[in-house]
Amino acid sequence: MRHWINNFGLILALLIVLTGAKSVYANPPQPISITSLDPSPLKADLQPQLGTTRSQAVQVQTGALNQIAENLSASSVEIPAYFQVFENIGFTAYFAARETTLQGGYILTGSLNQEKEAYITVVSNGDVIGAILNYHGVQYHLEYTKDQQYRFVEIDQTQFPLEADSLIPQIAQDSFVEIPMDEIPLADSNNMIDIMVVYTDDARAASGSTLVIQNLIDLAVSETNTGYQRSGVNHRFRLVHTAEIDFDETNLNWTTALSQITSQDGVADQVRTWRDTYGADLVVTIVNNTTYCGIGWLMTNLNGFDSYGYSLVSRVCATGYYSFAHETGHNMGAHHERASAGTAIYPYAYGYQAPDRSFRTIMAYNCSNGCPRINNWANPEVYINGQPTGILSSAENASDNRLTLNNTAYTVANFRQASLPAPTALSTTETTLTRIGLSFIDSAANETGFYMERSINGGAWSRIATLPANTTTFTDSSMTCSTSLAYRVKAYNANSESAYSNILTINCSAPPAVNEIQTSSSVASIMLAWDDVDGETAYIIEQSFDQAKSWNTIATLSADTTAFTLAGLEPNSNYTFRICTTNPYGDQASDPITISTMNTAIFLPLLLK
Repeated sequence: MRHWINNFGLILALLIVLTGAKSVYANPPQPISITSLDPSPLKADLQPQLGTTRSQAVQVQTGALNQIAENLSASSVEIPAYFQVFENIGFTAYFAARETTLQGGYILTGSLNQEKEAYITVVSNGDVIGAILNYHGVQYHLEYTKDQQYRFVEIDQTQFPLEADSLIPQIAQDSFVEIPMDEIPLADSNNMIDIMVVYTDDARAASGSTLVIQNLIDLAVSETNTGYQRSGVNHRFRLVHTAEIDFDETNLNWTTALSQITSQDGVADQVRTWRDTYGADLVVTIVNNTTYCGIGWLMTNLNGFDSYGYSLVSRVCATGYYSFAHETGHNMGAHHERASAGTAIYPYAYGYQAPDRSFRTIMAYNCSNGCPRINNWANPEVYINGQPTGILSSAENASDNRLTLNNTAYTVANFRQASLPAPTALSTTETTLTRIGLSFIDSAANETGFYMERSINGGAWSRIATLPANTTTFTDSSMTCSTSLAYRVKAYNANSESAYSNILTINCSAPPAVNEIQTSSSVASIMLAWDDVDGETAYIIEQSFDQAKSWNTIATLSADTTAFTLAGLEPNSNYTFRICTTNPYGDQASDPITISTMNTAIFLPLLLK
């Protein structure tokens, strides 16, 4: 008997485990569909362009993507989503991480089909979406066109032009100035390099809008950071500022343009000013010209190079061909593959071409018969399809730009000391007569805290709170709301203070009263109608039974309502009403109005032919 009971217990336990396992795996979460094929005809702007082999119009579910971004903020669990790219091509993305953009949007990153050499990056600014899907070296880009329609394009690297030969600055020895130790600012670490990206008005116009080119910039920075991660490069890029410049691209000479961006010659001097203001170690200028994919200054000596941390990149090559990473690589001492390069800062500071021409790394020029560029820096310790992506630094023909970047990162990170990005998207979470709830986006990574400031009725600004680092909310309950309150916030640390966030203005007054009430009545009902006012959160219908001496609420209506009908009334009777507008800061009542119901119904004669 005991033996049977023991066996029964084991069987029962096994059944529990099996049924439990079934409940976990029988219904795995289904991925949300983000893109689907658009059945409408291709518009002219959707046709393949330089660097693409085909395109497909698609519809994008931005709301679903926003929900994934929101869920990723609160959870570390991968979230699946499906992307239909072409008729017979689709992928399930598994999003694992979210970042916030300078504009308050988001960047999502993850894998495709949970495969190692397949990854996705999605960026959203102002609900305009852009994305890069890289599946084992085949790239698909999601773009928003001038026709306000989304398309997927397949990238064809063979169409891209070359990058121009890098320029080597002539640095005078007297530029190596020794700074007294007590005047040296706090040094930045080598794990973050601050980058500023400006773009010409022509590049923005060709993109279709400012939001689209902002997405391109975010994708280029994220794609570069992905290449760093894949290659064992220690640092990452941090975007600190973007701006449009008025720059004449007519008959653009790339060498001259790079010199103009670099120099104080009256052409684009604001770029150098912005670089100092935002503490950018490197500056990339995106142009629309496609004669070359890019050009940049090549660092051949650690000393005196900080004034040359500039490069130009063609808009069409910034992503997909990795020209953004390529030109900033020159700024950090990385050279082309040996066959196309001269003397470098280190004997191993060269790109790499696979002997079988199956790939080349970011800094390498094309093979004689063509070879695809991959998002990797030369590194003999990283393998692609069983092949190393570089040659040991101790070898005579060494190729290890990973080591180059790791060695120059500290110097480049201190071309400028990191400035603090301003908080963004200051907005309200709660508004009452005695409490104002605020939230904002923390754009900085090195702040000590935040200063919250307030202005009352347009008066002087005063600091009302000092908040700790990584704070994103604040509630002001220190006063009763006046006619008008304004708020702003900025970050600070031991070195500096950021610029202010956007100014948030709150009108703390009751809404205006309803001016004129239109009425109509029948034997048993009365209808009230009015024009909508501004600033109300509700309308309250009140009735008086004692000739307007006291009032009783008979209905509360939502904001923007403009009519109300009261039924079940007595015939030939007088009724007195008023309408109150309300919000958290007070109420305003209309003048009372008295309406009579009809004595008898009016019947219209039936007209017969």
